[in-house]
Amino acid sequence: MAALAAATKRIAWGRSSSGVTYRNPALQIKEATQVDVISGGRSTSASGPVGAEREFKAFDIPFPEPKVRIRNAARDARRRQADVERRPAQEGLV
Repeated sequence: MAALAAATKRIAWGRSSSGVTYRNPALQIKEATQVDVISGGRSTSASGPVGAEREFKAFDIPFPEPKVRIRNAARDARRRQADVERRPAQEGLV
């Protein structure tokens, strides 16, 4: 995605919701930030509690109940917000 973002000037880049239960939030933030910087601030990302049991089975990890997945999603959102608040303002970046 970053390579495509670098090759364009007007297209906004993003991905659909990514599962916080089986994806490291810090790694998600790093990936999203890289695309955002390379695209000149045209990147969006989303994460959520992801509820497809088949995804958990594919990773061979336990399928937590909804309240655990929601708690993890809220934790991830707080981490993302803290990262945005610490990020120095750069011209052209949103």
